[in-house]
Amino acid sequence: MSRLVVDALKKTYRSTRGAKVVGLDNVSLSIDPGEILALLGISGCGKTTLAHCLLRFTRPDSGQIRLGDQDVLGAKGVALQTLRRRMQLVPQDALEALSPRRSIGQSLTEPLAFHRLVPRGQLETRLGALLAQVELSQELLRRYPHELSGGQRQRVVIARALSVQPEVLVLDEATSSLDASVQAAVLRLLLRLRAEHRFATLFITHDPLLAAAVADRIAVMEDGRIVETGSANEVASAAKTESARALFASVS
Repeated sequence: MSRLVVDALKKTYRSTRGAKVVGLDNVSLSIDPGEILALLGISGCGKTTLAHCLLRFTRPDSGQIRLGDQDVLGAKGVALQTLRRRMQLVPQDALEALSPRRSIGQSLTEPLAFHRLVPRGQLETRLGALLAQVELSQELLRRYPHELSGGQRQRVVIARALSVQPEVLVLDEATSSLDASVQAAVLRLLLRLRAEHRFATLFITHDPLLAAAVADRIAVMEDGRIVETGSANEVASAAKTESARALFASVS
């Protein structure tokens, strides 16, 4: 497992009227193997932009990203394909992330086949093990996304991300659309999987209570900048910046 290091990332956009919009403003952070870093901030502050840069969906204007000794932004060809396996996304909307025309088994098979990770004769066993890992029955392999509950779909998306044995998991508001009881169960699952597999986790959220409950450390983002970083307990109980204090005050 490798450490993820982000150094001085900058990203700007142009609005429909041509005005410059700052997405990321000199963002630096790091996440160790087995650590959960919560990226906390209101909607539109740049959290998803950072996630997209990390995963090479969007290219930053400047800065560096390294996963161990790998230059993330410089990777091309086979190196980029390998890198995409090492860093996986769990999105907010599992229903949108899963093709309605593919069964759960087919959706789980796709990344395994693309990266040639499992011999065909062992595929069914591997798929069953993936579902068991996220506490789902193998019977679901033949079902389609619309036949599953929201919590089940989210577990399937987590299983798909973990199928390629990533070193970094990026969760972009991955539990925010779930009911409280289902959300709590999925978070317990994520904590168990993190302990077992020791992947580095970027937990993106607008909810300070979730950040404090799940993360080892919290980084608070405002207007594309990281304005405060500290242990979850430090930031939750004794925030140093007005932005962080306002976020926790809103749920107290």
